[in-house]
Amino acid sequence: MEAAVQEHQLETGTSFGLFQQDYSNTAILASDTWLKRVWKELEDLDIYVALDSPVLPLRCEGGALLIEVFMEFEVDQDALKWLNWCHMFLQVCTVCDILTADGRSIRESMWHGERDYAHRSSYQWPRTVRPHRHHWRV
Repeated sequence: MEAAVQEHQLETGTSFGLFQQDYSNTAILASDTWLKRVWKELEDLDIYVALDSPVLPLRCEGGALLIEVFMEFEVDQDALKWLNWCHMFLQVCTVCDILTADGRSIRESMWHGERDYAHRSSYQWPRTVRPHRHHWRV
């Protein structure tokens, strides 16, 4: 169960546990699994479950998780779903993961939706096909 919770946390790209997230805001980011159904049922019954699971680490001081940045900007659910798909395809979690070394701009490869194999993530990401180019415009 712990592995499934951690997989969902990586998939949703957030810093807090699956059951601590608001289902109505975050469920669109998670695959349809038995755990997602349990999460919905717990929220419907107003049951709180706290599980200790590792948080996604920030790679630099003052860094932020990409999905949480998108949520702060209050992008709509459809856009959030596609942004999440792009982040999973690129296999990146944080803003620092997509920036140049000086932190001043987004790396060219990231703009074009190209994975950077020189900066491989240590996570086992879900298999994700490359999103259509109009999703990169989002």
